[in-house]
Parts: sequence; C-alpha cells; structure tokens
Amino acid sequence: MGLFDQRCRLGCFLLLACLGVAGAENLLSNGSFEGSVMPWRGVFGVDAAALHVADPASGEGAACLRFDCDGHLAGVDHPDLRLGHEISRRGTYRLSALLRNDGVRAGGFGLRLYYHDAAGRFLAMHGGLGVATTTPTHGWQRYETRFGRDTASPMPAGAARLTVRFSFWSEDERPIGRVWLDDVRLELLSEAPLPSAEGTPVALLWSEDAPAIAGGARAADLEGVLAGAGLAVRRVDAAALSRPDCLDEHNAAVLVLPYGAFYPAPLAAALTAFMAEGGLLVTLGTGALSEPLYPSERGWVPAANPRPGASALAVDFASGWALADAAPDAGLRLEPAADGRSGVFHRDPPGAYAYRGTALPPMPADDVIVAFEARGDAATPRLCLELRERDGSRWKAIVELTPAWQSYRLHLGSFVAYASEALGRSEGPIRPGEVDRLFVGMTAAMANAGPGRFEMRSLRLEPAAVSTAVVAGTPVLAGAEQEVARWFGVAAHLPPGRAPALSCFPPAAAAWRAGRLEVPAGVPLPLPSSWRGALRGLSIGSPPAAVPPAAAGRGSLSAELRAGGSIERLVLLQTPRRWRTPAADAAVFFAFRDGPLAGGRWLCLGLPAPAVTGDAALAGLFQASLGLAQSAVVSDGVQPRFRVVDGAVVMDV
Repeated sequence: MGLFDQRCRLGCFLLLACLGVAGAENLLSNGSFEGSVMPWRGVFGVDAAALHVADPASGEGAACLRFDCDGHLAGVDHPDLRLGHEISRRGTYRLSALLRNDGVRAGGFGLRLYYHDAAGRFLAMHGGLGVATTTPTHGWQRYETRFGRDTASPMPAGAARLTVRFSFWSEDERPIGRVWLDDVRLELLSEAPLPSAEGTPVALLWSEDAPAIAGGARAADLEGVLAGAGLAVRRVDAAALSRPDCLDEHNAAVLVLPYGAFYPAPLAAALTAFMAEGGLLVTLGTGALSEPLYPSERGWVPAANPRPGASALAVDFASGWALADAAPDAGLRLEPAADGRSGVFHRDPPGAYAYRGTALPPMPADDVIVAFEARGDAATPRLCLELRERDGSRWKAIVELTPAWQSYRLHLGSFVAYASEALGRSEGPIRPGEVDRLFVGMTAAMANAGPGRFEMRSLRLEPAAVSTAVVAGTPVLAGAEQEVARWFGVAAHLPPGRAPALSCFPPAAAAWRAGRLEVPAGVPLPLPSSWRGALRGLSIGSPPAAVPPAAAGRGSLSAELRAGGSIERLVLLQTPRRWRTPAADAAVFFAFRDGPLAGGRWLCLGLPAPAVTGDAALAGLFQASLGLAQSAVVSDGVQPRFRVVDGAVVMDV
C-alpha cells in the first residue's frame, strides 16, 4: 500500500474506533474442534491432531479433544491473542470450557494463561479452571473463570500477547489421568471506555524537577497547549510513570515526554504495550528515547552519573598499550603525550579492522563508568570501545566522534555482548569485576577511506550510581546499543528483554538551523504554511521496527518492514529545501501497521518544547497535529483523503 504522495493521500489512516463489546461472540477460533484441531497446536512434543476424536458423546457437536496421559505431559495452545487487537486491556473476559473428568490420579488438567511483552519476554502465568486428583469424576460439565479488568486476574503491565493453553501437567512431569475438552469459549463481558475526564481524552504529561532535565518547557506552558488541543492533562512524575499500572490504556490515551532524550527507565517495558494498544506517544526535543533516567539517592539520574563522593581511577596512555588486535593489512599506532594523560592513535594502514588495547587495573567498584574525552579527524567519524573479561567474553560500545573535543561517559551495563555465545555470555550482563582489558579502534566500515587518526584524553574508571544489572536489564529504545547492533550485526547480541528498538533519531542525525519552517504541500493542517524565527533541531528519520526475538537479523527485518509500508510516515513540518541542502524533517507523525507495535502512533517533534510553547504559531501546529494523531489509527484497505473545510480536517472515503 502506498504512503503519502504529493496529493496527500494518507495511506491507510482511519478514524479511531474503540473496540466494541462483542456480546457472546467467541474470540477463540474453533473452540469446539469441529472438523480438525486447527488452529490449535500441540505442546510438550504432542501432536494436537492425535488428541482429536470424533465422538457422538462429545460435549458439543461431533468432536472434542481427549487427554489420556500415563506419565507424560500433553497440552494444546491457541494462537496468541494480541492486546489492543483481538483483546483489550480495558476488557473483562470470561473463559469457559466443557470438561469430562474420567479421573486424575497424578498432576492436574486445566487452563493456563501466559502473558508476554512485545519483545517476547515472559511476564506472568495465571491459572484458571481445571480438575485435579481431588476432583470427583463426572460427565460433561462447564467450567469458567474470569480475567482482565476488575477481576482477581488482571492483565500484567507491559503485556502485549496472551497464550491460552490447556494442558495435563505435574511437578515431576508424570501426570496420569484422562480428561476430555470441548466447546472452549472466550467472551468479552464488558469494556471500560477510553480514558477521559468527563468525555475528554486524558494525556499524561511527564513533569519532573531534576538537574538532568533542566531547561525543558515549563509544565504549565505545555499543559495549556495540550488543554487547547482538547486533552484533559494529568501531570505525573517519573516515580508515578514507573508504577506498573500507570501507563495502562484505561488510565491515559496520550503520553507526552517533553524532555528530549530523557525518559524514566522503568517506563520502557510498558511503553511498547501502551503503543500496541493504540496509545499515542508524543515526544518533544532532540534524541527522543535515547537517555533513560534511573532512581538514585539524588533523584532521577542518567546511567552515566558517578556515585557521590567516590574517587575515579585514571588510566594513562604512557604505558601498557601493547595489546594489538588487527587484520594483517591494518595497523593502529599509539603516540602518547609526555604526561601520559592523552594519546593520538594513528590508523595506518587502514585495513579491515584495527584495535589497540591495554590491561586494566582492578575495577574501583562493583558498578563502573568508562569516562574519557575524544575527537577524530574527517576519516574517523566513530570509535569502538571493547571490554574483555578474563574468560575471553567481549563487550562493545560505539561513540560518534567530531573534530572538536567531546566528553563521553559509558556505563558498563550499556556495553553489548559480542561473539561470546560459545562462552555462554551473550545474555549478559557484563561482570565488572571480571573485566581486565580495554581495546579501542574500529572496522573499515566504521571509518572513511584512507588513513585516519583520533585522540583520547582523561581516560578514567568511575564508580557508578546505578547498578550494572539495572542498566543491562532496561529495554533499549534508542541510543548507543543500537549502533553496536547496526555495525556488528548478528555477532552483537541484545537479549530479547532489551528489545525492541524505537528511535527516529539515529546517532548521526543531521542537526539543522533554520530561519523558516514549512508545512509540506497538501498536509491536512488548517494553519499558515510557514513560520519564521531562529530555530534549531535534529532531522527525524524513520524508526526501526520492533523485532520479535525469533525473527531474523534486526536490521534486515526493520528494512523489510519499512519497505513494505509497515511504518506510515507523515511529515508535518520541515526546513526549506535549498540548493545542495535537502529539507530536514522537524515534525513527523508515525503509525505502525505490522509487528508488535501494530496500531501504535507516535507524534515526534525534533524541536525542543520551549520553542513550541513559546511561539503561538508553532503551538497551534502542535495542537492541530495532536488532533490528527488522535483521530487516526492504522488499518489495511481503504485509502481515505483528508482536506480542510472551514478550519477543520474532514475525511473523504
């Protein structure tokens, strides 16, 4: 399906329609197992078809399933149900089934509900109806259980998929008995309305008083703009956003993150589920979702904050850099300064790859930051750092270099496992106490043509305020970890719990300055076509798609999904196109059609929040963009057209 052409054909955005109560409709496929067992599938090595029996004595219809176990496990799974699609987090559900119990002598038979997040990580298992050794034998009898909103079995925060399983199971994996199953039904009993305050959609506005995010827009200013867009605004701090139920869709329809790169780290696990359920994410500022903040003794801080009062351990360049790891056709030579506090690295000949390393002293703490300053010439736009443990496991990080000196602070928990599967270390996290070597360098693909050089100074190891396990366990929405996966492919391993990616600001995103911004021709916003002022920001690219853990290489799948139109992209604001200078996209609306984020929406502004709230025209565009984003979800099929009539957006189908 096409995207947005010059005539502003908005692909497949449709007006938002919430899930309606389905009455007695069965949300499970072939729950009576008529004709075959499909689409149910066997588990524990059991062929589901072998459980299928055509029996005139079935509970309903002419067929059912018979579980006849004599010391082995048996079970069937229904295909996963997606929250926000087949089922709603706002719903209350009844799951019922007909059981015939011929007797259970060991173990038990029953229902189990398995919840996983968007990355495929297991979250919770809830039990339900079933029979056990204490259950008297009986003929066909209906059992039922309820789960979801306002029940004893609520759906866990962050859940994206639900697996319905019926199985014969025991602790020793040797159940014994015979139970029959038929007419399995999943019904929506009720559904809470979309979050509102007296009929107005609710927006959660992150408002924080923390040194790390000083300089953002005043919450009152942004709240006024959001209210002007027809939203009921609730201010929440990082602690509130970190609660498991805060980002549930029955609490809010919109989440606004106004501090550029920053967001509360505990939010990451629930954010993808919120979007997959149709929630609207709004970000303002550059580098969105690339800098998680963690709770500490001194409030919410980035991972690279040092532990208060701790001393750093300096690593000099005068000696110890005798370790080399380079291709036969490559070399990396160190020229240290006389005082040993800095060094110049010469990459000549360039070759396929070249690294220079040093032995490290014992780590100064259990949780450590690698801090340094660096700069590179035109042939050296990035630098790879590799830490190695005593057992040979390897951990990589990549930073972008500029001709000017820049400061870098890398928490060891953010390093990505590289080529360590054979050692059983690919799942991490890194063990700071086992790290004994540091290498710096790059591959040929990471550098530009010809010999190059980079400089480093003030290299040191600092005790960190945030634990390694916490940093390594935070899902990666954006940031340097994604660069490692991009440059080193499948050899770099981000565990499923740290995926998916959700960034539209690649580290090398082009910065722009403009005296004028324009709304592209045909974009359905009832506003002036351009603004003037001294503005700056980062150009917005296309976000990589969320990738299921069982999928192929992350980069290739992201490219395939984008090529297939799985991410709809509408540019709302851009800099003027000039000779030799392409237009930079300053505001973009994304909608996800496929993958774990299907149904999700993201309004991304590359402008800082104060620039938006401080200009009436930009504030008006922001409000109109919010209206467009709230009224659109993604669907296949009809391609509507939008136009402006009497100052309002109208859809023609």
